[in-house]
Amino acid sequence: MESEKGITLVELLAALVISSIIVVLAMNIFSTGQNQYNSQNIKVEQLNDVRYALKVITKEIRQADKVEIEDPHLKLGTDSSVIFTFEDGEILHNGVPLLLGIQEFPFEKDEKDNRILIIKVKSSEQKGKMQQLQTEIYIREGVIFE
Repeated sequence: MESEKGITLVELLAALVISSIIVVLAMNIFSTGQNQYNSQNIKVEQLNDVRYALKVITKEIRQADKVEIEDPHLKLGTDSSVIFTFEDGEILHNGVPLLLGIQEFPFEKDEKDNRILIIKVKSSEQKGKMQQLQTEIYIREGVIFE
């Protein structure tokens, strides 16, 4: 019999099956990596948003000559010219949304030192990730703190 060159149908099918398995595994690894990246990206975005809101609030408090807590409002200035409000999952800065998707925004005086204002911001869960930050602001002497 003559030697025939080429591949048989069985060899071709085996090569296709092995190639398909390798491609499926590679796509699975890529998909898992992409999902992890998206999850981390959402978490970082939430954290940055919460951090920015706390930075704005802290700056306004430090510039104020009066700080007044009237839940759900934080009023700053003798004429209450700056007002932070927590309403419907949003932190509003003078009626304009500063931060969306918030679950809690409590502010209170420290029990041990009445010159310290404690502010907490807890974001709503997005894909199972919740961000919570807290800051303590010392209200300087001469500022009315009610």
